[in-house]
Amino acid sequence: MRNTFLAAMLSIASVTAAAAATPPPIVLMVVLDGARADGAGCLDVGPYVAPIVQRLCNGGDGAVAFARAYAQSSSGAASLATLMTGLLPSAHGMDAGSDPMPGDRPTIASALAAAGYVAAAFTSEADVMERGQLRGFDESMLLSMSPDEVPGYRFDPAHRTALSLLGWIDNHRRDLATKGALLLMHMTPGRFGYFPPTEYMRRFAPREDFERIQGVERKANEFEFQFEPNSVLKLVAAADAGISLADGALALVLEKLRAPELASRLWIVLLSTYGEARMEHGLVGHGITLYDESIHVPLVIVPPLGRKGGTRLDQVVQLADVMPTILDIAGVAVPADLPGRSLLPAVEGSRLAERAAVSELVTPNPLRVHVRTVVDSALMKTFERQDGTGERYDLRTDSAERKNLGRR
Repeated sequence: MRNTFLAAMLSIASVTAAAAATPPPIVLMVVLDGARADGAGCLDVGPYVAPIVQRLCNGGDGAVAFARAYAQSSSGAASLATLMTGLLPSAHGMDAGSDPMPGDRPTIASALAAAGYVAAAFTSEADVMERGQLRGFDESMLLSMSPDEVPGYRFDPAHRTALSLLGWIDNHRRDLATKGALLLMHMTPGRFGYFPPTEYMRRFAPREDFERIQGVERKANEFEFQFEPNSVLKLVAAADAGISLADGALALVLEKLRAPELASRLWIVLLSTYGEARMEHGLVGHGITLYDESIHVPLVIVPPLGRKGGTRLDQVVQLADVMPTILDIAGVAVPADLPGRSLLPAVEGSRLAERAAVSELVTPNPLRVHVRTVVDSALMKTFERQDGTGERYDLRTDSAERKNLGRR
């Protein structure tokens, strides 16, 4: 009996030592702003735009794709602030104009840094840097420089983001060998107003249309919201080309992070913080309405290769769930006052409790249509409009939100 007891204790000690020796997770958060849930191959059966994103959205590599994920706003700034803080826009207060992100709340990066993780962010958006949305990251890098600003510099923003991230990984291999990490790869490939490089554009539009497409993109950058249907198709072609571009950049990063010494610890969280409306309700762009074309977004969680997974789930979830999920993956306590919940149980095969998703446009603006919307677990969607009226749609039978059922 004594020998059996000693053997059991030694076995427990060896398991404990092995667990202690296993470095914490590496989380790669990929944000493809402007990408819609019905684009990039996540819900539709369209052109082969983005093989990596399409594979993950369809459950490849053990991914769990959430087919009913909602952003907390169609305002890019508000939605990204929710991703960073876990709070709704009405709580974090960042919505439009030059609002800075509040400095009195922990962010996903600061919470992980306090637990000994290293955190680095790479973005192509200057606005994200200037308004404090990367607070808590040890290092952050802006990569929005136009190729014509540096003679002979031929890399687009997506690939500059990828190459800078790859350089960071090479320079921090010692840290990554023993520490957990949060790596943010933030790109805006699906945003209207961006014209991708020629080698990507020509896959989706004939060369003779390029000048016309660039003209439409300029109008989008100047905040013109009404377009002819044919013009919208040109914007869509540019968005598809941009997502294809970002997909290629992501492939470079995954090749590096899936090296044998890192792959067993790598978690990928892929998402978009808003989608671009394409005249579905008479408007183009984002930050104006809370219809599904602007807030129904991709959300995919990919566990380390070889783990259980590989499915698409149809429960209603929201981007406010991302911070609790990543903290849960990292073994870090989740603040009790966050409105979201960890999605890790769903990734591991459990059914989540049913919850509604909330989206908001909290700052009054004459261009905005909605103030708030709630999508419940039965896919009934209820709106509050800025003019005081309401809308209600049954998304099960009316996914285009055309038949207003009115207030309850």
